[in-house]
Amino acid sequence: MSVFLVHGFRWPRKSARIHIILNNIDDAAPEYMMARQSTEALNENFNKLFPQIMDNLPALQFIEPYDPTDETSAALTQPYCFISDFVERSEAYLDVTAVMNKGVKAAQWDALADLRDKLAPGEKIGWYVVHNGDEERVKSLRVGKGEDDGSITGSQSSRKLGGMFKQLMKK
Repeated sequence: MSVFLVHGFRWPRKSARIHIILNNIDDAAPEYMMARQSTEALNENFNKLFPQIMDNLPALQFIEPYDPTDETSAALTQPYCFISDFVERSEAYLDVTAVMNKGVKAAQWDALADLRDKLAPGEKIGWYVVHNGDEERVKSLRVGKGEDDGSITGSQSSRKLGGMFKQLMKK
């Protein structure tokens, strides 16, 4: 099970679905935005729509809460996905204060606020703890060593996930 400390904002799933449909983003799955193919497709779309904003958000990630032990119908889709400009994964423990003290550059914060205003007006930008117990979703993320911080900086290739998305999009 993975726990993430993320800096960003909540993107309501309904708004995400509408954005994906209206912008004809075939490779993005609204119920699986954390996966490589969805993340790449959304980032490409955002770069096209908001180039000035995205110049300051080079490592934008989509982190979703998920509990694989919850078998209720409500667990199939979570109400939010977190759009994050900083993500730190915790394996056993995490010094939250140390991570938060690294801070976020002013230009990055302003760009995230501009993106939030376009996608999810009224949502709060802040630090969130997000639990995701689906290791397949977590494996689609690449944990890199940016500035020796261990933050998530991009996504990892996965042929298996690509086929899953094509099947999901056909339904």
